[in-house]
Amino acid sequence: VYKRQVMLWRNARARYVPLDSVYVIDDAVGFVAEQLPDDESLTRRDIRRILEWEVYFLQMQARRAHRSGGGDIVAGGTDQAVEYIQAQAAAKQNTEYAEGQIRAVLAGEAAYLQAIGAVGDVVT
Repeated sequence: VYKRQVMLWRNARARYVPLDSVYVIDDAVGFVAEQLPDDESLTRRDIRRILEWEVYFLQMQARRAHRSGGGDIVAGGTDQAVEYIQAQAAAKQNTEYAEGQIRAVLAGEAAYLQAIGAVGDVVT
């Protein structure tokens, strides 16, 4: 199994790390919207919701890993992330997304991360 480092989480106590790539949600939404097939009936608002829930999910995973002393944080549409996004969208926004819709958005996000140079070296 290969994993890629795709984001660097920073907090107020972290030492300074220069960033060459910046994840901008508006840019990510536009990029993903361009990548989606025409038959995906998702608006930019839908794409934004899915991306925001993905980022929130990854932040939760990072906090858990930090508290437990480490662990892998895998971006890119794991089954757990897809289930979380579906549940949150339904509970908080009364919106239902099919698994395929979420996976299509997250695949577009992965392409966006590659395009901005935010995908790191393969970790084995």
